[in-house]
Amino acid sequence: MRSLGKLVLLLLATLLSVTAGEEQQCGSLDERLLFSRDTSTEPAEYPWMGILFHLRGASFENTGCSVVILAEFHVLTTASCVRRFNNRTETAAVRLGIWNETHTPDEEYICNAKGFCVPGPVQHSVAEIKVHPQADKDTGDNDLAILRLTERIKWTTYKRPLCLEPISPLKSLIGRNFHFGGFEQSNFIKGKGLTYTLSREYCTKISEASSARPENQFCAYPVKRTKFYEGAALMGINIVNEVPKSFYLVGLLSEVVVVRQTTVFGFQDVAPWRIDFQTGLQMQLLLGLFYVTLGTSLVNSENLQESKCGYINEEQLLKQNEFAVPTEHQWLARITYENGHEAKLPNDGCLGVLISKRNVLAPAHCFVQYDGQADAYSVQLGVWNKSSNAHEVSCDKDGYCVLPAQDIPLAEIAVHPEYDPLTLKHSLAVLTLQRAAKMTPTVMPICMPPPSLAKETLVGQMFVVAGLPIKDPLKHKAWVNTISLPYCQKEYSSLITSSTTVCGYQDRTKTYYQGAPLVGIQVESNVPQNFYLVGLLIDSKNKNERIVSSFLDVRPYLNFIKLNTESLIVRNNGPQPRK
Repeated sequence: MRSLGKLVLLLLATLLSVTAGEEQQCGSLDERLLFSRDTSTEPAEYPWMGILFHLRGASFENTGCSVVILAEFHVLTTASCVRRFNNRTETAAVRLGIWNETHTPDEEYICNAKGFCVPGPVQHSVAEIKVHPQADKDTGDNDLAILRLTERIKWTTYKRPLCLEPISPLKSLIGRNFHFGGFEQSNFIKGKGLTYTLSREYCTKISEASSARPENQFCAYPVKRTKFYEGAALMGINIVNEVPKSFYLVGLLSEVVVVRQTTVFGFQDVAPWRIDFQTGLQMQLLLGLFYVTLGTSLVNSENLQESKCGYINEEQLLKQNEFAVPTEHQWLARITYENGHEAKLPNDGCLGVLISKRNVLAPAHCFVQYDGQADAYSVQLGVWNKSSNAHEVSCDKDGYCVLPAQDIPLAEIAVHPEYDPLTLKHSLAVLTLQRAAKMTPTVMPICMPPPSLAKETLVGQMFVVAGLPIKDPLKHKAWVNTISLPYCQKEYSSLITSSTTVCGYQDRTKTYYQGAPLVGIQVESNVPQNFYLVGLLIDSKNKNERIVSSFLDVRPYLNFIKLNTESLIVRNNGPQPRK
């Protein structure tokens, strides 16, 4: 208990110095770099990442472990990384302000052939090593250690701390995409990437583990399979006034698991030992420094037969193939026209989203052009191959077939009363079908946004868009990384129709028909439960081989939607697990 008390006091001092003032500018963030395709950072990107070194003989050797700057005298790493020192702090050192592992502390500046320079790294000696008192060497749980340095870190553009506290704490870490950064084994340059957090059940399955990860750890599936050093930081984004402002620490990489063609990251959750600073400087220490979370009951996602809306399959979600399978995103609706009306539309077509058995949501400009006349004929549900006729059955070699699409005529089109066909402001319409759609494995409505997310920011998030590509026949899907409205206005002003616009970068270079639904993931008890509707695709641009799209946020229009529909499905989150 005496060592735990000392550790509590040490971290209290650390956290106070991190949050006491804004002059340190923790978690510095440049939105321009958030969703770049580069897997290497710029020199000043993620300036809180450093490397742990071990004195062997007369020289210091790279341990293959990263450290994260917390405050002027403190860095964080994993407990497994510091066991090698056997409490001999004189053999430990950290290099900070480092971008390229080949750069050494005796180099004040390193310049390239063009004359551009970066400062050399600074090496700090270690005065004290404190390992989490409940760190379990066998299971790997509570894999954390704090290192106190002998000299104060001098803040520069290349050396800054990472924020510890989120502005708005997440109810669950599962079913989200986070940024991570650190050093890796295949490149000398500091690297970065995106990773999707998995449920414990699915993590155990794909990593072929005999048991689930330790209690205070979680899994993530990286977009790239690069093996990063232990101690790499997993980061969330603090949003202020709908603009990304800073990164904060979510977890530390504790293990990289490679099973054949699958790579899984194991992260140590840091949330259990954060201090609550939400009410000024009043602090609440949660059961000591490193709070051991209580066990939570695992809630399994519904299977396809049980689901009533927004069906999600975690395994399918992570597969980014050349097409989406027929039983994914079953709410996609294809709108058909008569009298050649589709020729008036961009790319000759529009999509919508099924929100109840008799209602589809779609952009108003898919029906009302400058002449003020609404024109459409029917809606096709369950379309997987747009080149097939609605009543054709597509079968595989093994005899399994895709159910034919349901072609249902329209009974009514309700256009938003404030829709402006010139600016596309409030471009939203509710379609009523002449008969109810039949629910099948390939036809299902999307869940509507839950009330708990009514005021949540959509900036700096990762969602999924699914639609029919303009140049390909099969249904497709892509991740979308949302950006702030000011940044979108600056870089892609023609995409902005109103303050209800949401912009984002697609991770695949396919352009979809307008009206393609953007969906988010609803999580309950740390398990993805269903998709819910976020918005509808309004426009897209291809710039520098990247697709940036704009979507209409549906939340401001829920009253209009409810007035013109019947039997909308909203999934409320159940009670959250205790922490």
